[in-house]
Amino acid sequence: MSDLYHVDFVKSHGAGNDFIVIDETQKVQVPEPLKPAFARLMSARGGGIGSDGTIFVSIHDATHPRDGVIRHGELG
Repeated sequence: MSDLYHVDFVKSHGAGNDFIVIDETQKVQVPEPLKPAFARLMSARGGGIGSDGTIFVSIHDATHPRDGVIRHGELG
């Protein structure tokens, strides 16, 4: 049986591109090993949310936030 996850996200548009943005600064919403598959499935235009990619925004530690990691899905 598979686990189900509730994931809060924002879909952002600009300059002809669109991305799914997931805020993981307070808690991890998608476990690290599942992020590539999650991004591919959710970025799929035919069956997912549809986007050019997924951005996971996270914090390395309290004093050194790191840039978001972009996991590309299906490019349109």
